[in-house]
Amino acid sequence: MALSVCRRSKPSYVGCRASFSNARRSSGPIVQSRTNKTNNKTEKEGERFHLSPLLLLLCIEVGSIYILRRQRRGMDAHPNPRPKYPALFVEESTTVISPRLNGMRSPKGVFKGTREEWLEAAGLIMGTWINDSLNQTSRTTYNRKKDATKHVPTTTNLKTYLAKSYGGKPKDYTFQSKTIRYATSLMGSSGHFGGSNHLAHCHFMHATGNGYHEIRMGVHVGGRKTKDESSRVADILLHEILHTCNPRAGHKGSFAVMARTMGLEGALTATVASDELRTKIWNEVVTFLGKYPHNAVTLVPRGKRGKGSRSIKVQCPRCKFIMRTTRVWIAKAEGVLICPIGCTSTITNTHITEPVNMIIFGDEFN
Repeated sequence: MALSVCRRSKPSYVGCRASFSNARRSSGPIVQSRTNKTNNKTEKEGERFHLSPLLLLLCIEVGSIYILRRQRRGMDAHPNPRPKYPALFVEESTTVISPRLNGMRSPKGVFKGTREEWLEAAGLIMGTWINDSLNQTSRTTYNRKKDATKHVPTTTNLKTYLAKSYGGKPKDYTFQSKTIRYATSLMGSSGHFGGSNHLAHCHFMHATGNGYHEIRMGVHVGGRKTKDESSRVADILLHEILHTCNPRAGHKGSFAVMARTMGLEGALTATVASDELRTKIWNEVVTFLGKYPHNAVTLVPRGKRGKGSRSIKVQCPRCKFIMRTTRVWIAKAEGVLICPIGCTSTITNTHITEPVNMIIFGDEFN
């Protein structure tokens, strides 16, 4: 079959029609069956094409209902709903801890370093959250005023807002890892039972005199058994780190703003982590480093520690000499001990002297 081409180089299909008609006559029913198959396919495709507008209308209606519900709930302010505490909006921590601390990580077990090294590594990770929340300009901050909403937007970054509202320089509110030292110890002047129920304590730079903020974690706070306990330790540590960023605020003012922005709930003197903050600590601190390598120390108060010395008190009735010995030696002496000073007594109506027997304290020896 050849195509006739005109002068304008456009194909002419006149000759093709004749050739196609001849082919149909010669092929007979075979060509007819092929055409029937093609017609059936086009009919099926047509049926599918007629169904698609119905699906399209259904999708449009479902989408409109979803949009209306979002508008009623007020969720259209941001395409992805932000968390309750804006400081935790950062998706993942990008902290790079030192190779020394990185080599001690044990995500499936207990941290391989000391308690102080775990606190240092956790502080480095959570310190990036603090600085991130201070440097962001599109965040909202917690407002303490009673006549305002809980979280209000700021036109500047948070550290500039704090400096203008509470004084100082913006950099004074940032986390500075080189100015913090970590330790674990007993709380109070005479231990945990000396009238102090603090979980941790922060000694400020201007009080220590060594140029460092000293954070002490109580030994009665443990985290070696479960990740939940280790998360609580990190939550307490975050509270103390925020004190180093606000050394003269106490539990008010700028400290309150930063604590609420970071996701600490409850009384400002005894905060606890919110659900979002606890999840973030669990994933990026405890799971990353391993569990806090310390079991809680429970001290028994004096007077409730049971018996003291097991030695038996022995005293001379004449010179008042006191000594202590064990039951074994008293049993070998058959309960008769002589004063080692050499005290003697004279037998009545005679001039005979004999050594003085010492008094053994205890009901079983009297």
